[in-house]
Amino acid sequence: SKLDSASLNSRRRRIESYPEEDHEIDDDYIPGDDVNQSPRSRYTTVDEGQEIDARHLDQSAPVTGTTSGFRATSPSGRHRGAYDPAEEEYEDEEEEPHTPPSEHNGIEEQTFRLKVKDPEEYEQSIRASMPIPDIPEDSRFIDDSRVAGRRAVQPTSQEITPSSAGPAFVRRGDDQLWKNPNSWDTQGLPSWQLVHQRLLNWTIVWSMSELERGLESTATGHQVDEAALTIWTTQCYKRYVRVRTSDHPPQKVDRLFVPPNVADAINSAVYNGRHADACSLLKDLWAPFGFDEMPRLILVLARHRRDNNHWVVHRFSIPEGTLCTYDTYPEKALADGRPLGWWFAIRSAWPHAMYPNADHLVQKLIRIHRPLQLLIDNSIAAAAIWRNLLMGSKAERGVDLVRMRDLIHTEVRAIKMRKEQGKLALPAPRSGWDHRITDH
Repeated sequence: SKLDSASLNSRRRRIESYPEEDHEIDDDYIPGDDVNQSPRSRYTTVDEGQEIDARHLDQSAPVTGTTSGFRATSPSGRHRGAYDPAEEEYEDEEEEPHTPPSEHNGIEEQTFRLKVKDPEEYEQSIRASMPIPDIPEDSRFIDDSRVAGRRAVQPTSQEITPSSAGPAFVRRGDDQLWKNPNSWDTQGLPSWQLVHQRLLNWTIVWSMSELERGLESTATGHQVDEAALTIWTTQCYKRYVRVRTSDHPPQKVDRLFVPPNVADAINSAVYNGRHADACSLLKDLWAPFGFDEMPRLILVLARHRRDNNHWVVHRFSIPEGTLCTYDTYPEKALADGRPLGWWFAIRSAWPHAMYPNADHLVQKLIRIHRPLQLLIDNSIAAAAIWRNLLMGSKAERGVDLVRMRDLIHTEVRAIKMRKEQGKLALPAPRSGWDHRITDH
């Protein structure tokens, strides 16, 4: 009909108005090939004699043919055959290169280079403006003639601050007194509580496995180990200090205790010639508890050499300069000469005592024969001798070892429970305001 021929001619004129290009997608199209890229026609011929207006297609839907199924996209990400009026304009334009800041785009960059004309004069001016710190002169250590005409600095009563690290010695007159670096935290506490806090500090270091092994060693048929004996000896010494200081009038504490864990460390230090370290370990068991005077007796519970089944007690008498070792081991054993080396550390810690000549130092060995004592109870028997000497009794005084094993078990179990509950610090002292609130 005339109408159909007219519409067909108009459509042909519309197609011929575009530049001659390849408006069809070949059947042998391979994705990624350089052929058939970026068609600019609004029409895509899918089959022969069939034309589809691509403007009415969804760009996200693939363009599929009857002869081969495919999805063709242009390098810009659009579907092949999709027409975009701005695409020709975008492709003809070249991307503007990045221009550095300049006066035309409103951004400026400036670089400054500083230079000192006279460096030496500048350094001298800086040094002249800095104040020179004065070194205080203490009349305790400097000759009076050197500080004549100057203001003498008064000695301070406390020369250790919380910022200072490690222990220090402070000279007061002619004596050297040990100053505990943690003394600002323990002011006003009685000595027996300081001993208890020392035990809690050791408990912090011990692992739960060590405490469990110590608790198991207190059972019948086992040798009580070092951790359990350390707990028990510290608790005994704490009660001894509390009784002595709570009497009316208070009595003097003249016995220094060395638990098994510290005794083993001092033996190793003495054996390797580190007498200064041994001296520090001894003083750390005396002065931090508030004892300023020299101890009269040093009581040590330690292993004999490295044998876990052989325990002995050493009694050092500083005024007499004697050393006695008490032993209940039924079998023969080699001698241990390390306790004699303790005298070098003791003399360094308390230098003002009268000590015998090094050639006259003797270790007296006292064997206590107990036929009915089992070898597995050697550590408990040595601990009983140590307690008798601490309380002022004779070393050979009889003690019920079964009852004593139960007491050690109770002490170790209590410390293990405190470790589990986290109660490893002394309760803070209550202030007057707290007491008022509690009373009301």
